[in-house]
Amino acid sequence: MAQVIIGGAPIAVTLPNFKALKAAWRYIAAAQGESDPMAGVDAILGVISVGALGQGLTVEALEERLTPAEMVGLRPFMNDLMVEIGLAPTPGETAPAEVTASPSTATSTLSSPSSSPPDAAAATGTT
Repeated sequence: MAQVIIGGAPIAVTLPNFKALKAAWRYIAAAQGESDPMAGVDAILGVISVGALGQGLTVEALEERLTPAEMVGLRPFMNDLMVEIGLAPTPGETAPAEVTASPSTATSTLSSPSSSPPDAAAATGTT
């Protein structure tokens, strides 16, 4: 579980299944695409409210508890959560490569041999 500090207390957050991920997805998308820092904070708090299972936390309650000094830990928390649930590679690890060319096509010839017999040119008198 990824942990984040809100109001001086650690909160364990996880998205253990598709249902939880689906509930958090609008917040995840907003957090990743938001250029306004305050809107990004709201989106991350939304993810926390969904993923802090069994704690009944709302975005509003989290906003009241969050101190300005704790805001700097929100982005690293999101990165850790995305790695934990498998939506981002571990830092220093490269992402899996996209589909690559088949080895069999990498060594094949570009042209096919002529379908006429080799001595056909000699029989017609051309070389």
